[in-house]
Amino acid sequence: MGMSFTDFCSFTPFEFNAVYKAWNDEQERMLRQDWEQTRIVCQMVLSPYCKRRLKAKDVFPLPWDNVRTEEPEEISKEERAARYKAAKKRYGIE
Repeated sequence: MGMSFTDFCSFTPFEFNAVYKAWNDEQERMLRQDWEQTRIVCQMVLSPYCKRRLKAKDVFPLPWDNVRTEEPEEISKEERAARYKAAKKRYGIE
């Protein structure tokens, strides 16, 4: 991740998690960008040999093409309070 040992030791777990998430998101973005470029090259190489117009997603499908982002479920205040109470009991806080 490119951080010094001193920086690593000074982070709380919450801060380290935030830094790691940002670093990991950037790594994933760069990886996807490379694969998207590869897909475009494949489309360009194959297009002179096809009668119909090719789409990059059809030539070289990638795992994230069909990923759907789901909306978080809406829960009522009562349900939230019940879940909180159950979690407190489960961890012996109550």
